[in-house]
Amino acid sequence: MSSGTQGPESASRKAVGEHFRRLRRSLSWTLQDVAERVTSLGIPVSHSTLSRVESGRTTISADLLMALGETLGASFEEVEEIMRLARSRVQIDLSGSDLSVLEERGSDCARMGDFLGALGHYRAARDLLLLDDGIEDRGSKLAEVMLYESECHRRLRQYSLSLRLAGQVLNQPGISAEFLFRALVLHVQAGFQTGDFYQARLFGQQVRSKLGRMPLRWRALGLGVLAALEYKQERWKKAITIFRQALGLYETLGFEIEVARMGIGLGYSCYRSGAKEEGEAAVLQALASARRGGYRDVEIYALLSLGRIATENRDRNSARKQLDSAAALAVDLELPHEEFIAIYEYWTCCKLLGDRVEGARRARRLSRLLKRIDHRLPEAQSFLHQIASSPRQEGAS
Repeated sequence: MSSGTQGPESASRKAVGEHFRRLRRSLSWTLQDVAERVTSLGIPVSHSTLSRVESGRTTISADLLMALGETLGASFEEVEEIMRLARSRVQIDLSGSDLSVLEERGSDCARMGDFLGALGHYRAARDLLLLDDGIEDRGSKLAEVMLYESECHRRLRQYSLSLRLAGQVLNQPGISAEFLFRALVLHVQAGFQTGDFYQARLFGQQVRSKLGRMPLRWRALGLGVLAALEYKQERWKKAITIFRQALGLYETLGFEIEVARMGIGLGYSCYRSGAKEEGEAAVLQALASARRGGYRDVEIYALLSLGRIATENRDRNSARKQLDSAAALAVDLELPHEEFIAIYEYWTCCKLLGDRVEGARRARRLSRLLKRIDHRLPEAQSFLHQIASSPRQEGAS
């Protein structure tokens, strides 16, 4: 690429930076003024970092993006649009692409773990729906696309964006029972993934009450999420029961990616409940299935589970192999939260086995990654708490 040509990612970073520079100058604020205000919101940032953001020389995290939007008075719609620009790695040509084609491409990207690419196609589909008022049943189709977008944001752990979209669908007049159910499910998932179990249980009660009236596909989805809620709370026996129900439905439906996903949760729950050989074998089977299907984000979750199992068995070499593989996949898929979790798990292994040197290396990587992730991630909270308690020992300073 010649020096005068910008790729889509570079051009998007520059567009983001220019937008924030215009907002800052309209308020007559210096970079230091903005840095102090953003830091007061719990997102530490320096004026030099903001200078690089404005010039498009650095990638901006979702947390910093939202904090800048709040500080500079950008509306949610503006921030969402900037997010779309920032994540656009390819230009999507709408010419000749109808709604079904865009949705199909988005679905293909999501199935392969490319949630950034999926978001680009789903957003293009939403733009098409907003621009063309001649599309039949436009309101219903718009709600469905917004649910797809919300799910992609959740997979990228952009919870504010995910819940805003799911909430808009939830409050839409005349919403179908199916869309209502799916929006409730997204609230459960965002709840337990951020450690807000009150919210997760509250919405989980609504999901549970509607299961019997849902078609098979959405009943399986609801059961899988309720199983994950029990899993996150380490209620292994309850999780096993519900995972098996969800797994049976997904096998009936022939949804291989979800069969693999449920197999991981079921396998690790079995392992933790005492059925160690059975549990590890189930996770290995799910890993093989994920690799055959090319389901790379599911492969990450299988590797994380195997890494945890290896840590519990005090098998450092196996733990490192599985967790480093998970981290590498997460980097490839641009999933910094999953990268953080993989490194955190091996850092935990190092602490358990007394490897202070490697533990210090991992702690430094985790500290750098904190700038790119949502600190509500339970692993991030745990890491921050532990290094605050013994910073010299962890080597993260």
